[in-house]
Amino acid sequence: VPTGITLSLLIGTLYVTWTSAPWPEWLVLMSLTMTALWASFMVTCTDPGIYPRLCPGEEDPLEHPGTTYTRCRVCNIRRPPRASHCYQCNVCVLEHDHHCGGMGGCVGLRSLRWFTLYLTSISTASIIGCFWLVMDIMGYRKGTAPIVSPSTTTVVPPLGAQLSTADLLH
Repeated sequence: VPTGITLSLLIGTLYVTWTSAPWPEWLVLMSLTMTALWASFMVTCTDPGIYPRLCPGEEDPLEHPGTTYTRCRVCNIRRPPRASHCYQCNVCVLEHDHHCGGMGGCVGLRSLRWFTLYLTSISTASIIGCFWLVMDIMGYRKGTAPIVSPSTTTVVPPLGAQLSTADLLH
């Protein structure tokens, strides 16, 4: 799901700004996109830190004299500190941050760095996309400035631009 959303946003951005974006910006956008795709893949495929359940008759490794651990009410196991139960996945996760519905799994001890990388790359790519959009709307991008025909004095504005009377008198 997140990879599909990322790809659809990328394809839409590429379609809209294909001719007006300079190649260095394209390289930055492509590297951010590839980073986001890799990070989303790693978040969905990495074990978030699931604490294993005990089989019947198996000795609890956390059961030592003098230690006090909380017991999970659902899993009925002793949890290490900062472990929490995820009710969507029905497992206890070490350093459970949250269950991400968009990624389709838990974000915990082992997958938090990939989730952070995903958010950072997507946020940066979104800022670049908003910058491109504003530049296209304002008409400051290469190839979108008003074109003056050499044979007449007619001004051809970029798509979506409004002309003032001063523009028409030139």
